[in-house]
Parts: sequence; C-alpha cells; structure tokens
Amino acid sequence: MLKTKEKELIEELKRLRLERGFTYQEIADKTEENDEPVSLSTIKLVFSDRDTHQHDYKRVLKPIANVLLPFEDDKTESQIVQTILDYKNEIIRQLQERIDKKESRYRLQIQSLEEDNKLFVLRIPRLST
Repeated sequence: MLKTKEKELIEELKRLRLERGFTYQEIADKTEENDEPVSLSTIKLVFSDRDTHQHDYKRVLKPIANVLLPFEDDKTESQIVQTILDYKNEIIRQLQERIDKKESRYRLQIQSLEEDNKLFVLRIPRLST
C-alpha cells in the first residue's frame, strides 16, 4: 500500500514538474538553495519510469515537493498536499501496525515469563527456621 501512495505522489510531482516547466537541474539547484539538497542523479531516478526504487520521503520526495509546490492555483496545491497527506498517513498506519505486533509479542513473552516465574517459585523448597 505504501508503494502505491509513493507512486501517486511521484506521479503528482511528475505532473507538476511538466506543468511548471522545471528541468531536473533546476530542481536540483532549488533543493540546494532550500538547504534540502537532492542530487541530480536521484532526481532523475525519481522522475524515471523505473519502479524499482523506494525513495525516502524526508530526504528525497519532500525537498522536491517543496520546490514544485509554490503556486497560485489552489486546486493544484490542494491535490498535491492531499497526496502527501495520504502518503504520510499510510506510513503512520504501517508504523502503528508494526508497533501493535511488537506489543502483542511482548505481552505474550511477559505472560510466559510470569508463568515460568510462578512455576519456579512453586519448585523452591521452603527452608524451615
């Protein structure tokens, strides 16, 4: 699901790049100016038709979006912002799912340890004084 959201975001970025007429070099230069540098080769990879890479949101996709986002058209801006929100929400959902799985495993481990501890306590002979 995350891969799908990433693809949607990249498609929106591709559309914006073409709409605004940015070259890859201009995007690279602007990310550098914004103190969020993304290399030219990475930018070319993001905008390529290859679907084999997963791009880091904070270090790659967000800086590119920050270059392409300043526009006058509220409709276009709201579309890209919604795509970014959907992408982030999917990341959060997947992280929460992983946390829930880990919590469940830890609870089972604790329960098992508590049961082992009870058995251990029952096996210890009492010393008479």
